[in-house]
Amino acid sequence: MIETSLLKITEKRIKKEKPAFAAKIIKEGGVVSFPTDTIYALATNALLPEAVCKIYRLKQRCLSEPLPIFIWQKEELKNYVKEIPKIAERLIEKYWPGPLTIIFYKKEGIFPEILTAGNDKIAIRIPNTQIGLLILEVAKIPIIGTSANISGGKSPIKAIDVIQNFYEKIELIIDGGATQYKKESTIIDVTTKIPEILRLGAISEEEIRKVIGKVKVNLKRETELNFPSQIYIVPYENLKDFGKKIKEFLKKDKKVLILKSEENQDNFKNAKEIIYGTHKHPESFAINIFPILKKSFDFDYIIIEGVKEEGIGISLNSLFKKIGKFLK
Repeated sequence: MIETSLLKITEKRIKKEKPAFAAKIIKEGGVVSFPTDTIYALATNALLPEAVCKIYRLKQRCLSEPLPIFIWQKEELKNYVKEIPKIAERLIEKYWPGPLTIIFYKKEGIFPEILTAGNDKIAIRIPNTQIGLLILEVAKIPIIGTSANISGGKSPIKAIDVIQNFYEKIELIIDGGATQYKKESTIIDVTTKIPEILRLGAISEEEIRKVIGKVKVNLKRETELNFPSQIYIVPYENLKDFGKKIKEFLKKDKKVLILKSEENQDNFKNAKEIIYGTHKHPESFAINIFPILKKSFDFDYIIIEGVKEEGIGISLNSLFKKIGKFLK
């Protein structure tokens, strides 16, 4: 349980006091909720893997779903993305700061792989509220800016919505009244040949067409998970049979990679073994899984030791269900 501070803030107070308190919490990996122009955000340091884990755990969000980030000003964008297409420049000029999230190819080596689900793209926006911009200005880092709700829950447009879900679970909730648009930002991917709208929110398809012309709407597109297809998970409740399950695969004369916990003392010949975390600190599994899988295409089978279905384990097991098969 965390002691949650509640702060009601007015426009006058914002101008008098730069929110250094919120920025400090975020930089240190704590979690703050504040109003943006669209909905209330859950925010933390986008550069710290442990902080990213907190957001997945709080939202019970599948690790296959990347998290978007906020930046302070347009000039920062070049620090985080490989290129800024001309189409994106037009959208940025029209809608930043504002309710448009844009997906770019990310620069490598900056963000934890867990943030982008091991993908090579990243979603970025500049929120258009004084409180949000001041926090970003003081923090001087990119911050996660996702909706302050349990995944699949209603959009949080007032502080009470956040309090109901996250009181005594996050460090600070800033009450700035109801948000302006009362709906999510629109999301557009500019890395595709024809830009694709992945979520319709505060900005309509027609408005975007006026700015950039041709655009596709692809609301059902899922994040690409380019990992080996032959992935199997030994459920946490069946770990006593871990060795037995592995030996069945070793009989097939195939290249096998085993991802196991620090606690697992089983050893196997003719297989590569990697300790990918510890059950004493389950976030370690979530942080390490994407970097390992991205380098594991040479194996016929990957066998993964499962994790307990609680905390970050909920997010991790949701990922496992999408990329592999649980062994009974």
